[in-house]
Amino acid sequence: NYSVILRISYGEIDFVLTGDAEIGAERMVLASNMVVESEFLKLGHHGSKTATTLAFLKSVNPEFGIISCGRNNKYGHPHKVTVDNLTAQGITILRTDDVGTIVVRTDGKKVTISLRGQRSTRVLQPDVGAAQIYILGRREDDEALQCLDHRVGRNPAHEHRFGRAA
Repeated sequence: NYSVILRISYGEIDFVLTGDAEIGAERMVLASNMVVESEFLKLGHHGSKTATTLAFLKSVNPEFGIISCGRNNKYGHPHKVTVDNLTAQGITILRTDDVGTIVVRTDGKKVTISLRGQRSTRVLQPDVGAAQIYILGRREDDEALQCLDHRVGRNPAHEHRFGRAA
């Protein structure tokens, strides 16, 4: 039930990454009164009905909900109730079982979303710096590192990489 829930802010763009966090972890975050409102939410536990409660979803209030799950998985992820909640809130859903690897890049103002080689750009403001979130789909879709690549400014000494090789 417990996992790290991470909120990353880069300029005007915010991400909440929930790992395998389920309802109990979400309740703890909400009870702490931490700011979780973000443009992007990587849903907990592959879009399971045991995560991403409506209360948590409303608190994060994302424009995009990203679900990392395998195609035709034996658990039925994402669950219908989760997808229905996202749809009812007007959240754009991106799923790795549908589009493969999802890469979100931002300079703190502009956001670019790449879906298995396709590009969709949503401009919030003009260009500035660089931050990237990689959410891998099937291994055959991408041989990239599964990582968060966050560059602060243009100084390589400020580059941080987390993750493991695919």
